[in-house]
Amino acid sequence: MFINKVQFKILSIIIIALILAACGTVPKEVVELSYIIGKDLHSLYESYDSLIHQYFENLRSQRLAYLDDIWYPRFLENWRDDGELVGIAKGERIWSESDSTLISISAESDPKESLKTLNDWVLYALYAYEIKENDLIESLNEKESALRSDVKQAFDQIIIANAVITAHLNSLRKVQEVNNEALNALGIKDLRDKINDTLIEVSIEAESELKKIKTYDAKITNLVDALESISN
Repeated sequence: MFINKVQFKILSIIIIALILAACGTVPKEVVELSYIIGKDLHSLYESYDSLIHQYFENLRSQRLAYLDDIWYPRFLENWRDDGELVGIAKGERIWSESDSTLISISAESDPKESLKTLNDWVLYALYAYEIKENDLIESLNEKESALRSDVKQAFDQIIIANAVITAHLNSLRKVQEVNNEALNALGIKDLRDKINDTLIEVSIEAESELKKIKTYDAKITNLVDALESISN
């Protein structure tokens, strides 16, 4: 609805300007209307930009919900076994830097080594979350950034075109020479269609990708090893 109002205002200026072009004068009201359109275009851009951001936020929320509710609990379960948490907590196993593996220790060993290994265990568990989160979210961030950049560039061109029209009207020139620029400004509809099409495409791709990720992760018996392949 708002897009139609903007288009109607631009068309009104063009029609009025064409009628008045013969006498070479432009009423003050026409210039003011053109100026208002420029302000409306800024508001319209902010609305589109906010819409796109919120849309991708919803997609990110879906993936983070999967990460928190499904993937990470499974990973911790694997990591408790593969990371030998019980042995570390009991002070029976510590991490050996020279051997790059967990080794058995005696009861008389320095307890600080056990605490250090336990701390490393926790840090890796947190690191694993970050790796998987980045794997799930990065592609969405890139697509959002690209779409918002395209929309901004399109609106910048439209706003510049409207500014040209306003300048011509305000200087009381004949406006025939800027009609093409004004008509190009009506490409807002094409921009709207592009945004809608892109959001639909991204939504379908994101849903398909998440299904594939869930299916792939569900088949993996050892999420620790799978995570290593992502980080490497």
